[in-house]
Amino acid sequence: TDFDLKVFNDVINTNITGLLLLLKNLFPILKKNKARIAVINSIAGRNFSEFSGIDYTISKAGLSGLVRHLSIEWSKYGILINSVFPSMTLTPMLKKRVNSKTINELTKKLPLKNLADPIDTARAVEFLINKGNKYITGAGLDVSGGQFLSA
Repeated sequence: TDFDLKVFNDVINTNITGLLLLLKNLFPILKKNKARIAVINSIAGRNFSEFSGIDYTISKAGLSGLVRHLSIEWSKYGILINSVFPSMTLTPMLKKRVNSKTINELTKKLPLKNLADPIDTARAVEFLINKGNKYITGAGLDVSGGQFLSA
């Protein structure tokens, strides 16, 4: 009922169209270097977002389709592209948008009893973009502390 078309279009344009245009324009360099790409997605793309709107969830699910498609299309060029799916991460933006009481309540419900630190996602990205990665493409690496289980 709170759907706002302008907000929806802004989120889609930022999260999907923006990335697609960036990748399109960088393609010659990515191809030349047989790049490794890690797209920062969200656990919302696997499930839903409790705190963001439907536009955010749809945009993150759309990123998964983008990564799956490009992993096949670009494989012939030696480009590997994957997704990282972080859950709620303790960032300044989260602290600004969600009050500390709610953060504490959420933390108690989590399997690991703490929110992710930004470095947790950075380490997953580092793994996927490392030139030692020669065989992982079209995959999604969950950095969710057990909130999303895909094993």
